[in-house]
Amino acid sequence: MSDFETFRGIAGRHVTAALASDWARPLFLLAVVLVALSPMLLYPLGISGDYPNHLARVYIEYRLADSAALQEHFTVEWGIYPDLAMDLFMRPLMAVMDPYTAGAAFNVVAVAMLPLGVALLSWATIGRLEPPVAASVLLIY
Repeated sequence: MSDFETFRGIAGRHVTAALASDWARPLFLLAVVLVALSPMLLYPLGISGDYPNHLARVYIEYRLADSAALQEHFTVEWGIYPDLAMDLFMRPLMAVMDPYTAGAAFNVVAVAMLPLGVALLSWATIGRLEPPVAASVLLIY
């Protein structure tokens, strides 16, 4: 038996067993979230019917100042609306990536926030991740 196998942690458990139990639930939750996000990553135009329209709107907003043709047909009237998260999040990303990649990044972050929030709430209240946290992924779609 090696020194690593016989070394005991503070609680008297084997280190390898402690690592396995401490990392098993977060890794399981990560795997469930990745499976839930896979449709968004596999389809470049998203899984909702009006997603291409949102991409087009954000692209036009981003390129409006540089294009006389777009300025001829479109204007942007900013206001306080509840559905502007995509516009605010994607505009800085469009400077470094194409609209499809920026939209995919927005979708992944927006959708991953639900299970991440539930996991953080579980961690803050009971100090660990319980398996029902993975059930929050069912609320994504």
